[in-house]
Amino acid sequence: GSWGLRWAPPRHKHIVCVEDVVCVRLCVTEALGRKFLVRQSDLAPNSRGPSYELPSIDKLPHESTVVSARRLLQRLKLDGLSVNFDCSHIESTEDIQESQLYPGVPMVFLKEIVTGEASGVITASITEDGSPHSRRGPVRYAWLSPVQVNDPQITGESKAGADFSTLVYPPIGLEEDELLRYLQTSLIDTDRWGTGTARSVHEFAEELVKGE
Repeated sequence: GSWGLRWAPPRHKHIVCVEDVVCVRLCVTEALGRKFLVRQSDLAPNSRGPSYELPSIDKLPHESTVVSARRLLQRLKLDGLSVNFDCSHIESTEDIQESQLYPGVPMVFLKEIVTGEASGVITASITEDGSPHSRRGPVRYAWLSPVQVNDPQITGESKAGADFSTLVYPPIGLEEDELLRYLQTSLIDTDRWGTGTARSVHEFAEELVKGE
């Protein structure tokens, strides 16, 4: 898959789930100025307006950043556009959330942002059908001007940088009992593991062995 497990060196032997993600900053220049492709988020309670984020896709282990980006264009049916990606500067950032699969284990999203200049005919909006294997509904995208977006990270005015992650791959081959003892030593509560959508310690051990 596109995610795996790694150690976080600042906290000795602290294990985290990691997902590799490629974000695409896609822009096109028209007569009235530049427009950026954004993913539209649903309005949150007490929100003053819509929020936008860069289109993204999970990066598969065998893919380069640009290959993942072009797969995203195909998924959004945008492969008819002529897109020139800037491979000389790919930005990197990390977002941390709690893992839904393994409660108590942090989920780190390693995001790479690649910029692409597009040419061709664009449509005002794009709707991507939700996955039948998840609860996610349709996802909406739109081409908006920098003024409409009002987000310097989307427009590239404030770039994330290109720092290298300090996360390292853990040793593999832990038996289930050894893994459980390690998790308990690390003060990770596994009582909820194996219930609902959370995966079990057995599945965790298998994924460590497979490196998935």
